[in-house]
Amino acid sequence: MKKTLLSVFFFVIALSFVATQHSFSNEPIVLDSSNFTFTPNDTMYAKFLTLESLQSIDFEIGPDKVFDLSNIQTTAEEDTVVDNANTYQEYFPTATLYWENSYTIFGAYLRTLEFDQIGYYGLKSQGFLADSLFLPLSQDKTSNLIVPKQVVKYTPELVKVPFPLTYQGQTVPATYQTKRMINATFNYPSLGLVNVPVGHQQTTEFSIIVTGWGTLLLPGYSEPINVLQVATQVVYTDTIFLNGTPAPEILLSQLGLTQGQRTMHNTIRFLRENTYANVFRYTRFVGINGDTTHSAYYFKSKEITSVQDNINNNAFTIYPNPSNDFINIITAKNTHYNISIYSITGQKIYETYISDNQNITNHQINVKEFNNGVYFIKIDSGNYSENFKIVIGL
Repeated sequence: MKKTLLSVFFFVIALSFVATQHSFSNEPIVLDSSNFTFTPNDTMYAKFLTLESLQSIDFEIGPDKVFDLSNIQTTAEEDTVVDNANTYQEYFPTATLYWENSYTIFGAYLRTLEFDQIGYYGLKSQGFLADSLFLPLSQDKTSNLIVPKQVVKYTPELVKVPFPLTYQGQTVPATYQTKRMINATFNYPSLGLVNVPVGHQQTTEFSIIVTGWGTLLLPGYSEPINVLQVATQVVYTDTIFLNGTPAPEILLSQLGLTQGQRTMHNTIRFLRENTYANVFRYTRFVGINGDTTHSAYYFKSKEITSVQDNINNNAFTIYPNPSNDFINIITAKNTHYNISIYSITGQKIYETYISDNQNITNHQINVKEFNNGVYFIKIDSGNYSENFKIVIGL
């Protein structure tokens, strides 16, 4: 079944650009614990693709290919810190790295710190620290869901990259399964429910297969990159518990939920030696109702940031972040600039132009009508642009 699902996925994103034979790669790389590593305190910039670039890319699968993405366009960049996990050793004593992530719970985004371990048998996700969340379910907020800050562990640990990993002619995908539970308190006075313990259990089924190898061409990289092309399919199944037992459907229907809701992520990744991060990642999200969205980004390492970026690092300031109502964009001097705001899928949702004769050094944007989540702001003043990540309503 997993092989069939992955095959359908690749059929949907079938080849649109031509690959040529080349001499840079002679054989597929082999990833294991000796070369699938990370550098503490290294910073990688995740460059998200524009909607037009996102819609134009498809991938050829197989051995010894050239994956030419050198002409893709990006919208904004997000700083992703790869760091040593010793700071949180009391929660995950064997973790070797952590990174920011978010989960969807009852339709809201829950911010997390995810903890992974690179060991002899592969890259495994151990669990995460979940931030607190107050989610109103009625206009007067008396009906609500309260998620306390908590440690959430995967049982068993989720294998994301098994070692050794290399191309073997597209054999059957390896599949791993894990569960995790987020605990919360539920209040719905009209139904006689006050301070009721609620559990959101998510079963994750993760399938992975190496579908090709070759060289990857990306903007900002002076040389081709030896990569493995890896396909993953992640299926999430939700179970809601009330007082320790599965919640009745009649109650869940009041919240627009059902037991056993499923979502799916189909992803193409390009992996290389000497970093645990995806060099390039494309994901197709399939929602509860079958609706689909797409997201893609590639990593641009800190050392190839342009000199101009460093010179102008403090040209603009954005606050508050996170925000629920307004954000302010401050510039050190009166100048003209264009402001664009993009969703995490690359869709432009806001744009305005500030001319230098307006004499505005503090521009305020109303974000009350924005959906909760992560957004990217691009500020372009002609010969210089700067990008920011903001969080709304979380």
